[in-house]
Amino acid sequence: MASKQYQQLAIAARQILVSKRALQRSLPRGLVNDPAVDILLSLFVHDVDRVVMTDTELGAIVDCATPSAFNRWLLALEAEQLTQRRVAHDDEFFVELTDHGRKRVANALMKAAGAERGVRIDPLQGYQSP
Repeated sequence: MASKQYQQLAIAARQILVSKRALQRSLPRGLVNDPAVDILLSLFVHDVDRVVMTDTELGAIVDCATPSAFNRWLLALEAEQLTQRRVAHDDEFFVELTDHGRKRVANALMKAAGAERGVRIDPLQGYQSP
């Protein structure tokens, strides 16, 4: 996929993350919470920006109940071969998308963008698909 297309997808990922943060501030804690998606989208954005994150940095921006829950999510994403960790320094690891993870996130963002274009909102009828 062309770099320009990845940059456009990173913009979409940022918009999703910003929207989720706005919802999280407006609704009770835990109602708008999907740490795996937040991790993947955050890593995708940083990957496109060519910024490598440590697990500590990533954990600070992902809404997860506890550090141990965050680590369980990282292990689950690694088991799916979507992310990988490598030693950074001390007790920290660099967390990054695998090639497979990058492609899966890009594909998901493209599908989400396509689905968004197909949705109409009628104030009286609610959401409608074409």
